Amino acid sequence: MKSQTEIFFERSQRVTISSVPANTKLCLRSAQGAQLVDVDGKSYLDFSMAAGSILFGHGDEELRAAATIALTRGWSYGSAQPDALELAELVCDKLPWIGKIRFVN
Repeated sequence: MKSQTEIFFERSQRVTISSVPANTKLCLRSAQGAQLVDVDGKSYLDFSMAAGSILFGHGDEELRAAATIALTRGWSYGSAQPDALELAELVCDKLPWIGKIRFVN
């Protein structure tokens, strides 16, 4: 009997160019903290943390709460924002060699 991972991998080969990272058979269902869980329920330790973009782990409650509050104020204004200014000041204070900074998407 095939595992869910094998079934997902075979399905992905029919309709996608490749999995990430290159042709891995790993198919993940969920993540919390540093733990990843595949479609078969097997748990893995996430050493990569999305190549560093998830520094605080998957599903961090404090970050989720802060993001929810921020998102209730709007998505993107296309203009100067107090939060962006405060972050720019923090970054420039901690890394004075930067001088000035601009955030873009």
